[in-house]
Amino acid sequence: MKRIIAVTLTLTVAALLTAEANPNLIVYEGFEYFPASADPDPGDNQGTGSDIILTGNPGNPEAHPSDVDAIGLDGIWANAANDAHNMYLVEGSLEFGDLPTSGNHIRYRNNLNSDRYHRSLTEASIGAIANANEIWFSFLAKQNIDVGWDAGYEGFALGSDLAGNDQIRNIDGAGYHGVGVGPANGHKASWTAYAWDGTTSHVSTDAGDRLNTTRGSGATTHLLVGHVHFDEETYTLYEYRLEEENDTMAGGELHEIVALNVDIDRTKLNTLNLTRQVSTAYDEIRIGTTLNSVLGLVDPPAGTIVIVK
Repeated sequence: MKRIIAVTLTLTVAALLTAEANPNLIVYEGFEYFPASADPDPGDNQGTGSDIILTGNPGNPEAHPSDVDAIGLDGIWANAANDAHNMYLVEGSLEFGDLPTSGNHIRYRNNLNSDRYHRSLTEASIGAIANANEIWFSFLAKQNIDVGWDAGYEGFALGSDLAGNDQIRNIDGAGYHGVGVGPANGHKASWTAYAWDGTTSHVSTDAGDRLNTTRGSGATTHLLVGHVHFDEETYTLYEYRLEEENDTMAGGELHEIVALNVDIDRTKLNTLNLTRQVSTAYDEIRIGTTLNSVLGLVDPPAGTIVIVK
């Protein structure tokens, strides 16, 4: 039976935090880089015009101090694919209740090319993960563009260096370690969990082990949450849902999508990867050692009640 986990916080500790405020937060990327495009599609289809690409950011922290808002990340975003870059910085954040956000998000505008964006973690972040018994991660994702595009196997991975394929489902795991999220094979409008143990890839093919989504004009923004318990050798992917009558993060619920049994080498997790073959918007990537740290919530020393239904 899949789990639903509700986290209830006392009013004294339910205040939301800025990205940097929670000490259990290891990595935060809100794509607060400037300039950003007010319109990611100025009328052309080739990545020209007013579009601002993610490649090379943060490009000029001295001119734009907010370019260093990301924490726990090193260097710049780079694209390992030979195709033209098609991931853009767009003004305004994806919205999800009262989740704290920065000012921009990223999205693809077409499916002309295959991109493999990656950015390294800092040595301190790598060390914090290597010394943790468990980690959590979260990010916002919205599959919101043309429903007719053939390609649909983009995804997210926290792994050992650069992901070897732009389709998350096709990373074979030989020599690669990490956890990821991507569409289920044969089901482009969906999300499921992928993991790699250095030898093989792990994914469930059960129809009940994926979150089916809506693409195109009816698309919604999902907050996807991953939990890796290294000692127990488990990786569980959840969708975080808000209460229908209350759009605050405090009091929401984790709904399990799929759980994998896999032995992940925590010492090898050093790189964020965003790959794509279709247009998906991403925002607000967080990695931490507690659930609250990736939900933008306070981590109280006491007063948290976790109810597992």
